Amino acid sequence: MKQAISLLIFMIASSAVARSSFIIRDTESGEALIGAVGHIKGDDNQTDQQISDASGQIITDIPIPFQVEIRYVGFETKTFRITKQGQILNLKSDDIALDELVVTFHFHPLS
Repeated sequence: MKQAISLLIFMIASSAVARSSFIIRDTESGEALIGAVGHIKGDDNQTDQQISDASGQIITDIPIPFQVEIRYVGFETKTFRITKQGQILNLKSDDIALDELVVTFHFHPLS
């Protein structure tokens, strides 16, 4: 009897926290974008901010559906509507290129 009650409590507790996920990729190459920042806003005004992992995936406790704004250096910032688990989001690279890069170094010896 105790085992059945423990199992029931575990099932209720684990279903109470629904985890949502989505994957961020480069539109041109299809490669995962590691370290992209997702600003998440749920339909019930819950908010979250997460960073994509090595597979480009972000996991959040905000339930689907929700809006997410994705930012990544060298790519256009874009807002997506997440409507299903594991949805793939494609970001387009920003076509701005640097003509010149200047690196300055200052050396201050210890006294």
